[in-house]
Amino acid sequence: MEVALVPIQEILKKGVWHYQPYSQAVREAEAILEQSPYPVCPLQELVESVKRGFSPRGSHFLESGIPFIRQTNLKATQVNFSEVVYISQEDHQKLHQSEVQRGDVLVGLVAAAGPIDIAVYPSDQPANINQNIARLRPLQEALIPDYLVYYMRSTLGQTLLQSRLTGSVIRAISLRALIELPIIHPSVGEQDHIIGRIRSLQRQVQQSVQEAAVLQQEAHQQFDRWLREGAA
Repeated sequence: MEVALVPIQEILKKGVWHYQPYSQAVREAEAILEQSPYPVCPLQELVESVKRGFSPRGSHFLESGIPFIRQTNLKATQVNFSEVVYISQEDHQKLHQSEVQRGDVLVGLVAAAGPIDIAVYPSDQPANINQNIARLRPLQEALIPDYLVYYMRSTLGQTLLQSRLTGSVIRAISLRALIELPIIHPSVGEQDHIIGRIRSLQRQVQQSVQEAAVLQQEAHQQFDRWLREGAA
């Protein structure tokens, strides 16, 4: 168990009494922010708007209509539409402030056992979100949506997000805490370059996984042949 003495001035400054914001991981994250070669600014300076979703009272989910995204639909930087539910156009219009469009970044506000859920909305089809999701609309001249998602899903981003959770039974992050999240902010051109490198590495990983699966299958087949025919 990690133990540390925290100066009362730091507690008063952060205004949080649970231990995580003062942990070794958070101190290391803050050191990374201080030493970053890029500018660091709060998220609220890099987004056009931040909205939280809302579940309309008395409404019923439908088999078709406007996609109504819940936190369980945020999977691996993308929205999983296979389990999405739908609301009517009428309910969607009532919730116009939280309407989602292509390029919006969706953040799950309730913490589960694993990482905080974050994804980019990829479709031109209108959609909406429930109360457990925040919709971030990045400023085009300041922030690439995929960069923000990779940043917030990184070890640094997750440490900073987790440190801002409150609650004992159900832990969640408030919109105020979310928009104050410090973001390492390269230029848009540098963000694009970073994303390109990450995607290239991910393609290599995927190719390696596929090649490993083929080799594993060949190994099984070879073993079966040895059992039937004997080893040469």
